[in-house]
Amino acid sequence: MLVLEPLVPVDGSLPPGVLAGLTEVYASNPGFHRATGDFPDPGSVTPEQVASSVNAELAHPAAEVLLARDDADGSLAGLAVTLAEHPDPLDPFPWIGLLMVHGGRHRSGLGREIAGLVEERLRARGRDGVRLA
Repeated sequence: MLVLEPLVPVDGSLPPGVLAGLTEVYASNPGFHRATGDFPDPGSVTPEQVASSVNAELAHPAAEVLLARDDADGSLAGLAVTLAEHPDPLDPFPWIGLLMVHGGRHRSGLGREIAGLVEERLRARGRDGVRLA
């Protein structure tokens, strides 16, 4: 089972242990990065690149980065980036803009579990109709 926890920067920076875990998750998904073109060398993702990417997400006032941790050992299994309010006023639904599972845990149902936890979290806040970007 997983638990979601919001990522909260400390003094404007990602905590070192969290950054290391995020870098491991990002680096374990080179195929995704090749497809998106977000990183110049998908086979060599650096902590600085991950920090820049995550900080760009956190800069949006309606965005939240949620860490998906294994509740048994606290390891980082993945993450989700949500947008509680879409900038387009014609689209009132919250969005999951990014959902990433550690590459070593693909095809295990964790993506579905993370999406379900995000949906529960948003519904608890009175939001409905979650969309995947």
